[in-house]
Order: sequence, then C-alpha cells, then structure tokens
Amino acid sequence: MEDRREPEAHSYRDVRPHVRDFLERLDEDDVETLINMLRAYEKAATIGGFFKWLAVAMLATFTAVISAGESVRKLYAWLAS
Repeated sequence: MEDRREPEAHSYRDVRPHVRDFLERLDEDDVETLINMLRAYEKAATIGGFFKWLAVAMLATFTAVISAGESVRKLYAWLAS
C-alpha cells in the first residue's frame, strides 16, 4: 500500500507555503481557540469510545440473558418430561 502522507517537516522552511501563511496569520486568541478545539475533540473521541463499548457490553448482556433463558427453558422442559 502506498503511503500518501506529507513528508515530515523538520524545520519551518520545510513547511508548505500555504501552511506557513496560515500559521503566520494566527494571533494568540486563534491559537488558544485551536488548542481548546483539540481538547474538545479528544474528549469527544473518548466519550465516543466509551459509548461504543457500552453498546457492545449491552448487546453482549442481552445475548447472554436470552441464551440463559433458552437454556433454562430447555432444562425445565427436559425435567418436566
């Protein structure tokens, strides 16, 4: 598989010109906003991961309860006969 990522920049002059222009136009408030947005994204990703595993656990619990109920019903039917 071909790697399509940008080459890593080791110094400021290695950064592409349009990215350099963007960075140069940022003021302190913009940087603080970007940092806060990154923190919010990390928190949202963490919460998303939690809810994903919560859904998996609920599905597994539901499946286990249904399976246990079937087994109890079969055992009762076998004992009753």
